[in-house]
Amino acid sequence: GATEFRTTKPNCQVSSVPLRQGRQIIGAGLTLIGNVRPRRSRLLPWQSGARPFRLRSTICLSPASSLTQPVRCFYHPDYTFPLPAEHPFPMDKFWRAEALIRAGSSPLPPPSACHPLDDKRFSPALSIHPVDPAPFDLVLRVHTNDYLEQIRTGSLDPRAALKLGLPACETLLTRSRLEVAGTLAATYAALTDGLACNLAGGTHHAFPDHGQGYCVLNDVAIAICDLHVTRPELRVFVLDTDAHQGNGTHAIFAADRRVFTYSIHVGKNYPAVKTPGSLDVELARYVEGADYLEQLEATLAPAFFDFAPDLVFWIAGADPHEHDRFGQMKLTDADFAARDEHILRLVTRTRTPTAILYGGGYNRDREHTARLHAATVLRAAGYFPKRLNRPPVSFAPIAEVLNPPPFFRDHPSPAAAILGPAALCLSGISRLSW
Repeated sequence: GATEFRTTKPNCQVSSVPLRQGRQIIGAGLTLIGNVRPRRSRLLPWQSGARPFRLRSTICLSPASSLTQPVRCFYHPDYTFPLPAEHPFPMDKFWRAEALIRAGSSPLPPPSACHPLDDKRFSPALSIHPVDPAPFDLVLRVHTNDYLEQIRTGSLDPRAALKLGLPACETLLTRSRLEVAGTLAATYAALTDGLACNLAGGTHHAFPDHGQGYCVLNDVAIAICDLHVTRPELRVFVLDTDAHQGNGTHAIFAADRRVFTYSIHVGKNYPAVKTPGSLDVELARYVEGADYLEQLEATLAPAFFDFAPDLVFWIAGADPHEHDRFGQMKLTDADFAARDEHILRLVTRTRTPTAILYGGGYNRDREHTARLHAATVLRAAGYFPKRLNRPPVSFAPIAEVLNPPPFFRDHPSPAAAILGPAALCLSGISRLSW
């Protein structure tokens, strides 16, 4: 089916950006769009009335690049902004996590401690690249000029300053533009390579005209609006596993059918007033890891397969941890490993380009916040090359593969007629695969 292109919001007005300027944001060696090719679209015979599969974009990698190219991460030392020692936001997590990632190891247990990713320990291969501040014309695709000027000059009214939670000034604005640039770089790197990370980002509480919850600029919204300038048909899935609902992102894309916002969070937690997204999975306070994972596994894949995205933004979040100050969840380190594996398996087996962002994290042990962020990045870097060369999964539920519908039972392939029921099941699998 055709994609309806609408520009219903003034914050997503289409405007042109010089190619050279865009390349300056994302660094040398990256192209703005990357190499993509369409997949075939098919409606399975028994799915009458269901939405047919859409034409999707999939990464087009050579064997060498898919197996040896490191996952690109983007970082700048000025992601860290000076704050008083007693401030609740742990700015030091950025440089601490970057140091752990650069060292190539994390003190957290490997994913095999919960659900093995592979027979061997993962060996992450990644590279870290600098960024320059995002140009104002890109930021203005989402945010108002008045709001940016209030941040730059430190002229927020007291109520707005309290909601933001950070001291407004030109340095803070520059720092936030660097964070946006990192997400833009990770976006285009993901479209080229399949997976990329910004060692910050996921500032999902920022609205076009004000900030909330330590979020100044909405980096994901800016990246999506920038993509839709040149690729208006692109379908984007915002996968938010931060402990708090991404109300700013939800509000910005409330009327945009090209963007699906998925959030799994505590229902009675910040923000007090929530903006409905495409799918909000609200959990009870202090939810245990097993219950969290059960809800994640039950809700994410159906929404993902039904929407069939071309690109995923994963706001990972470290605040669901049991020792987080504000998350109000009870996930252990092993639960984080299981969460990460479930998501990484989904996006790699479907070959959906994915940009990973930090999101929030306020652990009582400030260093552990950095370890949680670093562990997610290292898991992704170790998981991605090993899984990319496997065939993509079908969009059909596994029950339909194990129990083929009447169409396949009544019209078996020649192999099924010769080899019997076992081959019939394999025939169903082959027909369900792309």
